[in-house]
Amino acid sequence: MADVQVTFKTDQFMQALTPAVSKGLFAAATVGAAKASELVSTKSFPDVSAPGEPPSRDTGQLEESIAAVHPARLGTPLKAFYGASKRYARKLEFGGIIRAKKGKFLVVPVNRLLARRVIARGGGKIKGNPLLQFVPSPKGGGVLVLKDKARIGYGSTFKKIRGKASETFAAGTVVFVLKKQVVIQPRPFMARSAQLAAPAMKDAFVRSAREELMKVATVDRK
Repeated sequence: MADVQVTFKTDQFMQALTPAVSKGLFAAATVGAAKASELVSTKSFPDVSAPGEPPSRDTGQLEESIAAVHPARLGTPLKAFYGASKRYARKLEFGGIIRAKKGKFLVVPVNRLLARRVIARGGGKIKGNPLLQFVPSPKGGGVLVLKDKARIGYGSTFKKIRGKASETFAAGTVVFVLKKQVVIQPRPFMARSAQLAAPAMKDAFVRSAREELMKVATVDRK
């Protein structure tokens, strides 16, 4: 049986230790970020995730903002992290209240697919959209409804989702509701990714750190 003896010189080992740990931590964070992105893309528009589930993929911007950050960039050799850079990511993770920042009300879609197609057909805008009509509420706010009967084409992308190429909606169909605030229930994806990816993150850390340390090792096979 062949034996392998690995020897380190103390000074070289100590110099290589911090870079090795940093590399391992970044490798682990990269695995965690990949799992978080995977969770976000589990469901896609127009499906809506239930509270407690990871958020569904809509524009893809949240998924694309998830990344790992190397310790060198943080200035903390023994700390790496991963996360989402979008500001609304925190509210999706922990829940919260969204309030209107511009104007008095938030414009909330009732049927997300219909709302998206109406915006596209109306020049990419909600305010001044020729397909919409505002109906005020006695308590304030109101709704935006279809001004006239409209036939909405879904195109190839959404045709598969709806099972039809187009759909007709009656005049008065509510497309958006105006609300002063919206309560967002938690849809954790970062914490869940860390739980699900923990074994793989550990393996990535050990593999990468070991690879870095072995660069200064002397290997003697007998």
